[in-house]
Amino acid sequence: MQLTPRPIPGQSAGAVLATSVFLSPLAKGKFHGAIGDSGSALSIWATNTSPMDDHLRIATFTSCKSIIDAAPTPEDIDLQQLADCMKALSLGELVAAQSLYSV
Repeated sequence: MQLTPRPIPGQSAGAVLATSVFLSPLAKGKFHGAIGDSGSALSIWATNTSPMDDHLRIATFTSCKSIIDAAPTPEDIDLQQLADCMKALSLGELVAAQSLYSV
């Protein structure tokens, strides 16, 4: 029985997996497309090997920077205090920090 190629769908992390599978040479001819909702194999968060570095860098664009600056080394940063500070930021402050980080 011959199977008809179908699209492979996925949302968020599932979209990363769907597009990764679709791009694999092993899947050639098995799918005729990938439907990714809120993610893809090219999403930076899908392939990031050091997310903590990115989190700390984004925090430097906020009023929480002082917590990072107070630590003598990155290992000495009070991560709970930093998390509490980041949680207290407004959506606008977080979006602004992300925009500055992305430049």
